[in-house]
Parts: sequence; structure tokens; C-alpha cells
Amino acid sequence: MRTMTNKRKPYRYLVGDKHRGLPVNNKGGNLLNKRLNALNSLVATAMEDHRRLLFARFDLRLPQGLEVNTSEITNRFIRKLKKLWNAPRRGKLHYIWCKEREKAKGDHWHFGFIIDDAENRYHHLAEQVDKAWRYAVSPENTENNKTGLVQRVRYMDGISKRTNRLEVAEVIYWWSYLCKHREDAEVTRGNFRTSRVDRNAILDLALTEDEKQQAVKNNRNYVTTRDIETKEKARFNKNKKNYIMGR
Repeated sequence: MRTMTNKRKPYRYLVGDKHRGLPVNNKGGNLLNKRLNALNSLVATAMEDHRRLLFARFDLRLPQGLEVNTSEITNRFIRKLKKLWNAPRRGKLHYIWCKEREKAKGDHWHFGFIIDDAENRYHHLAEQVDKAWRYAVSPENTENNKTGLVQRVRYMDGISKRTNRLEVAEVIYWWSYLCKHREDAEVTRGNFRTSRVDRNAILDLALTEDEKQQAVKNNRNYVTTRDIETKEKARFNKNKKNYIMGR
């Protein structure tokens, strides 16, 4: 097993393309077992809490040139979002996030949320994510904060824990991207975190090998379709900086 160390303790990469029996996107060989464990337990915990689930991914970025403390802005965002979401009928808000730093994009965050889907609440969640992020970026001046910093990547709704096992496996493969280790980035809570999970909760979807491969194929088909649609959108509207896709 390939091992690297930081100042405190070693961390281990996944070998192969399956974790706890489910396919994951490990083509770069840089998925961390500890983070995959957290993702698996997060989804299992959410399935214990909700009969039907909605999975949503968002990408969050900063205004150009803004430098922030990662812990402060993420904590401020989560606190604000929980406050906006807090209502008994909505149920628990489960989440996972990772931070990336790239020269072209600067600091940006990938967030995944799991909520109760007793009714379709995606657009309401998206509005609250946008509001909470604008507050996190500049809590002193929320009215004039720049919009367009939140990209709606994709959502999957109406997922029953009893009848949609294949779709749940799709989510594990899709969100495993958030569990990779970025080069030269220290493995800390400042770069990856989830909401509270039951560590003893482990997904047992009882899928056949054919079903596992179908989950991977479905995800790859989505990515291909999304890329084609994005290029078409850019060709016809070159001046639009942020292409936002709901699904």
C-alpha cells in the first residue's frame, strides 16, 4: 500500500478502483482511504436518517483577488447555511467538502449535500447555498456581494434507499473525486471535511458486478453529455463567464 507522511502521521492511498466493494474514480491513484471511509459512512448515515434522498453538488469560488483564511470562511459558510436551513420539516443537512487550489481558478471548494427529499427542495437549497456563501465571503456587506460565485454542478433527487441502490453507487463513484489528495497539499481538516457521521455505518448495497459497472457507465455518460452541452453553450454565448447547470 502506497504511503506518504505529513508532520503528524502517515496517510494511505487506495489501491485499485473499489472501496468497500463499490467502484470509485481512482484513475489518478490519489484517493485517500480515510476520506473514502468518511464518504461511505456519510452516505450510509444519511440513508439512515432519510427515507428518500436528494444529492446535490456545488462548486464555490472567491471573487478574483480575494485572500481568505480557509477555516474561517468554510466555518462561516456552514454556520450560516445551517441557520438558514434550520427547520424541523427539512430534516438534517449532511455534507462533504474539499478545497482545491489551482493557478487558473485560485482557491475553490467542492461541496456535496444530502438532504431529505420528501419534496423536491433542490432549488431552495441552491438559493440558500448562494446566500450563505455570499455572507461567508463578506459578512459586513451581504447586500452588495458579488453573485455568480456558486456553480450548480448536478443533482439527483427522489433516491429511495430501498429501490435506488444503483443510483447510490453512482453517487459514491461521482463524489469519490472529493476524496483525492492534491499534490503538495497537506492532509488536514482545512482541506476536507464532512458533517458528523456514524462511523459504524457502512453501505451494503449488495450490487452485482454488472450493476457496479453500470453505475460507472452512467456517471461517465453524464460527464460526457455535460462536457458537450458546456462547449455548445460556450460557443453560442461566449460572453457568459459562468455556465450553470442544474442537472
